[in-house]
This record gives sequence, C-alpha cells and structure tokens, in this order.
Amino acid sequence: MTEKLATRVKSIIYMHPVAKGRPRLGQYGTYTPVDTVRAENYIKYTLAQEFREPPFGKDDALKLTVTFYRQRPASTPKRVTQPITRPDIDNYLKLLCDACNGVLWHDDSQITSIQACKQFGTPRIELELEQI
Repeated sequence: MTEKLATRVKSIIYMHPVAKGRPRLGQYGTYTPVDTVRAENYIKYTLAQEFREPPFGKDDALKLTVTFYRQRPASTPKRVTQPITRPDIDNYLKLLCDACNGVLWHDDSQITSIQACKQFGTPRIELELEQI
C-alpha cells in the first residue's frame, strides 16, 4: 500500500538570506566558510521541524518558487525597489537547494523548474514547492 504524498508545500524560513560561500583552501586542506555551514544547518533544522521526512517521492519532478527578502540598507535610495547588489541570486539558491536535500526532497536533481527573486523586506525566505 502506497501512501499519498503532498503535491504542494509552502514554508517560510525566518533568517537573513545567506549566499553559499566558495570552498576555501587553508593550511590543513579545503573547508567550507562558517557562515555557509551555519545557514545550511539552520535551514535544515527549521524545515525538519515542519517536515519529518521529504513530502515528495524520489521520482517526482518539482517546481521551486522562492523569494529571498533582504533588509533595505539605510544608504539605498527609496527609488531603488529591488536589491541589485551582491550576493547573486544563484548563490542564495545553491545554499537553499543543498540545505533542503533529504528534508524537502530526496535530491535537488528532482527540481526541474525554478522561479526565484530577491526583494527588500523583513529578512526571510519564502518558498513553495509543487509536484509537476
């Protein structure tokens, strides 16, 4: 007997979005920057509280819709309505997708469509995931 899995899930992660840092070469080999590790662990922990196991099957194709909200810097003029400075949106996505492996989906290769944007607002990540 197979149980019916979700077809759509929504979640909000209350944190300042963090871009995935590049691996660094140190005296003892390569390492991942601390901010990246902390952010990935926080996302995993937060989503694991809501989803005890991935809500989609291993063979489901998924569409990810995500908005990264950043605090507006005080120096940014009001006429600027979108954050067009670094970090890049693809680095936000890399961190989010890696953090969600095994929590929201089995592997991020299941994602076949992505719609993403970054906006000014109260810092958070809003995501919607649906089966297609």
